Amino acid sequence: LEAQELRNATCRGPFKKLIKELVKNDFFVSATNLSEGKVKKMEDEELVLRFFALSYRNGYTQYKGSFKNFLTQKMIDFNELEPDQLSYMKEYFIDTFKLIDNSNIDLPFAKFKSKNNQLVKMSNFNVAVYDSLVVASSKMDHESSIDLEKFRELFHDEEYFRTVEGSTNDASKVHTRI
Repeated sequence: LEAQELRNATCRGPFKKLIKELVKNDFFVSATNLSEGKVKKMEDEELVLRFFALSYRNGYTQYKGSFKNFLTQKMIDFNELEPDQLSYMKEYFIDTFKLIDNSNIDLPFAKFKSKNNQLVKMSNFNVAVYDSLVVASSKMDHESSIDLEKFRELFHDEEYFRTVEGSTNDASKVHTRI
């Protein structure tokens, strides 16, 4: 089983139910555009968990290593939250993905490489790009708009590019890209 499939079986509670609801959110589905195979392996659910683990209360600052264990512990912790906190988290998530959707850009989590001062798409979805964009977007005023073309200029920065390539769950890479 994949890590999220194991969490799904062992980390039962109200947060797990919230994840199941949020993976169906139109803004999230549109932004991530995951294949049926990835959804079947619960990668969409792990992305929702990842969003909260890194962005909610600046969770990324608590990450020291072993991303799998970090996500599992966050899921356990979130399952213990009160209903009003979970309700807030739901709105926080929807507002963030609505902000990303309002940018009107296809494939917001695509990975690019800078070549001759031009951006060349390497992949349609990259989880490290997802991390950096969703955490930054979650901190924005949700009444404003995000300029994803401006965000993509980060791919011209060699340090940023290194953080979305290779062992992307390395703690220093997570902290740097966020």
